[in-house]
Amino acid sequence: MTYIYYDEKVYDVEVDGQTTKVGGFYRLNMLGGGGGGNYVTVKLDNGTTQERSYMDGQSIIFMLKTFDASNQIGAKMFGEEIMKDREGALADLSKAEKAAKSQGKTLSDAEKYLIINDYISTHARLDMEFMMGSQGLKSKEKAEDPYLSTIKQALSQNADYNSLPDAQKDYMIEGIENMWKTNQIGSLGMGQGLCISYVNAFSYLVQCMRSDVYKNSDGSWKKYTEVNYVKDANGNYQQSTDAPYIVDNVDSVLNAFASTFGEGQYATSDHYWNTVRANGKWYNVDTNYADAFISSMKQTRGEVDGSLSHLPFMFCESDWIKLFGEEHFVSIDSKYSKLTTDDSLEHTWFSYANGPVSIGDDGYYYSYDSTDTFKLLNQASSGFGSFGSMNKESMTPEYKICKRNYGGADDSTDMTELIAFAASDSKDETVGTTVYNPSTKKMEKNDELTALYEKMLQEMEIYPAIAITGSLYNGKFYFNLSNCIMSYDIKTGAVEKIKEYNSVAASRDWTKALGCDAFTITDGASKADISVENHPLTSLAVIDGQMHTAVATNYALISSPGWRYFPDIMGCHR
Repeated sequence: MTYIYYDEKVYDVEVDGQTTKVGGFYRLNMLGGGGGGNYVTVKLDNGTTQERSYMDGQSIIFMLKTFDASNQIGAKMFGEEIMKDREGALADLSKAEKAAKSQGKTLSDAEKYLIINDYISTHARLDMEFMMGSQGLKSKEKAEDPYLSTIKQALSQNADYNSLPDAQKDYMIEGIENMWKTNQIGSLGMGQGLCISYVNAFSYLVQCMRSDVYKNSDGSWKKYTEVNYVKDANGNYQQSTDAPYIVDNVDSVLNAFASTFGEGQYATSDHYWNTVRANGKWYNVDTNYADAFISSMKQTRGEVDGSLSHLPFMFCESDWIKLFGEEHFVSIDSKYSKLTTDDSLEHTWFSYANGPVSIGDDGYYYSYDSTDTFKLLNQASSGFGSFGSMNKESMTPEYKICKRNYGGADDSTDMTELIAFAASDSKDETVGTTVYNPSTKKMEKNDELTALYEKMLQEMEIYPAIAITGSLYNGKFYFNLSNCIMSYDIKTGAVEKIKEYNSVAASRDWTKALGCDAFTITDGASKADISVENHPLTSLAVIDGQMHTAVATNYALISSPGWRYFPDIMGCHR
């Protein structure tokens, strides 16, 4: 993928042994392959050097034409799907606002961003195959791209396209689809995209959510100067973080270890996330890593529905750098580094929500995990798995199913326990998993859940990145526990086993490069490539009325920065 933007910075560039200052050129960023552009070696502020690409005039004109065609064709192909997602996210927000009003409360800015964050993370997927270039996949096994022929047909009436040489025609066709993977068309229209696609989708939905900031009274969009700029003493427009806008993005360059096809290596790549203003302060939101936490950050399992982390939500930049390890950041292009310093929302109720947060008639419903990664990180001697004096006992989390009223203080951890998971105690028969009974208003022991939870604790030591997650649907909270799908009735407190997975068979889609994303459960073993017995479920979510879950395996080691006998700083057994 290639995309361009104007780089205002001035760099020291070595040309024929001489150092020359160069600035104000168009940068060409490379994602998921692609090509084109010219290269220079620039010296960065931290003293290191990096290859940067830039574009000449003809290349810029070609790219702008491709951008224009991409937007026009994308709007026709995916406009309805984007509108559907927009209305879906805003409907969730409206439901929460009305429910909060009925309780005499109003939603905070953070709550509104949370609803947008979870909608995108639940409905989109990180396109790992596109990112990795589908390396290792035999050409005869590649699936026919469903979009290329449609793009080519749409371009056949385009005069700019018809005047191009054949090689550039092919590059424009490929470039159009690539561009979709970086804007909201990817995440919202196609259902999959790169990190910058998540960023653009989040920005778009936030702007739609806050029409009072971004739109005129007649419904038209305001000019960027009205939103992102303020006038100085001379009446000239100047960019300013004091302008009315409330959402922006950050561009970082990471050099991190990754292993998706078996062999790990360090790779340098751009990574984007959002910044948002809440209650007059700026915070960071990484919707992409919230969604792909276990596949991109933990690197222990492919992306599965129901796996959604709120660690990358409303965080301060310094803790984010510490989490990755400062040595892995080549650069961070942000005007918010000195503004995103408040860490109070890293340790609040939504920080402990594991999986999507459901919008109920009377509050939020969610799965709770007491792991406080940022707190553990600050206790450790350094980032990403260095523990100092911490031991296994200090990292033993609590798991619960909880309800939270709308409109409470953002920095509060107040919630109502509906299910508190606990193992039994041979010395005390009253100890175990307890369930809230709305009639008696008491927590009552449930032997079935206790037994399943004890089983899942053992499975967590064997299968990486499995978790108890779930969703509220039609008055019941559905969740996974060991190899079962369970439900809790929020009115009666009744617990029911919906389905138990014993013998499970799955077939592989050989058109997909990533094996972790390529298996689908089949009706019988005769059609299967693999079969398993009594494996736990990884997670669970109800998305648009359909239940999604996955069966865990431990067949492949995705990456191995080190073996551990207990969860590392990211909560991962290796």
